[in-house]
Amino acid sequence: MSENDDDLIQQVENMAEWLKGTLKLKLSVKDLCIVVLDKKKVIGFNLISFGSVFIPLLNKTKKLKNYTAWSEHIAINKDYRQSGLGSLLRYRIFQSLRKEV
Repeated sequence: MSENDDDLIQQVENMAEWLKGTLKLKLSVKDLCIVVLDKKKVIGFNLISFGSVFIPLLNKTKKLKNYTAWSEHIAINKDYRQSGLGSLLRYRIFQSLRKEV
């Protein structure tokens, strides 16, 4: 997903409301977000951050070392849980990260 995928961004932000209004910026600074779709509906996503990460439960931002990635948020729609999609997202992120190195 890219910063130009407005519909997908809105759907992800609806799944994780703490991201509201921030995902487009995260994607523009090269954070990664991989989504799983059922037709055009986002049913899961994994957001990977570089540079810094926001930890909502602590209300804290942590600076990351160079060449460090952080899985900032992974979510699966409750109707699709226990289907292996979370593992698939994690696997795909690792594939994408390997290409970046």
